[in-house]
Amino acid sequence: MVRILSLLASLPVVITLSTCGEDSEISYAGSQEPLAPKLVEGPPPLSPQVYDFAVAGTQLFFLEGRKGIESRFHPALQGVSDNKWSFLEGVASDGANLREITYSDHAYGEHDGMRFVVIELKVPYEGGHNLVKMVVPQDEPCCRLVGIDVKSYEILPPTSHSGMTRSGQNRRLPN
Repeated sequence: MVRILSLLASLPVVITLSTCGEDSEISYAGSQEPLAPKLVEGPPPLSPQVYDFAVAGTQLFFLEGRKGIESRFHPALQGVSDNKWSFLEGVASDGANLREITYSDHAYGEHDGMRFVVIELKVPYEGGHNLVKMVVPQDEPCCRLVGIDVKSYEILPPTSHSGMTRSGQNRRLPN
C-alpha cells in the first residue's frame, strides 16, 4: 500500500517515473507542487472491466509506447511532452513477458472531486520485473487513463564475500 501512496500523492498533476530506485517527477499541468489526495481505506474489489483495461493498456504501452495508449488518455495526460514520454518508454523493458503480467495491488483515491483507482501490475523480464501503475478515474464510463507509472527492478546476483559492492567499489568489511 505504501508503494501506491507515493503515486497517489502526486496525482493528477504529476506523473512519478523511476528506474532502479531513482525517482524523478514530471509536471504536465504547470504545477510543481505535490498534491495530497485522500486514500480510501479498505478498498473494495477491483472490477474485471478496469483490470482488463489496465492489462491491455500495459501490453499496448510496452509494445507501442505512447502511440499505443494515447487514444485512452484522459485530458490530464494530453500535455505531457515527447521527451517525457520517451523517458517513460525507456523504463519499460524491451524483453518484458507480456503473457505473464500479474496483479500486484490496487487502491482507490480521491482528489478535487475526482475518484480514481490505481492498479499495480507486475511485468516480468529476464533478470527482473517492471511494476506498472495505471490510474483510471471511477466516475467516468470505463475507461480512460489519468496516470501511468513504470518502475524497473533488476534481480542482482548474490554478492560474494570478497568485499565488492554491486557498483564494483571496494569496501571494508567489519572484523
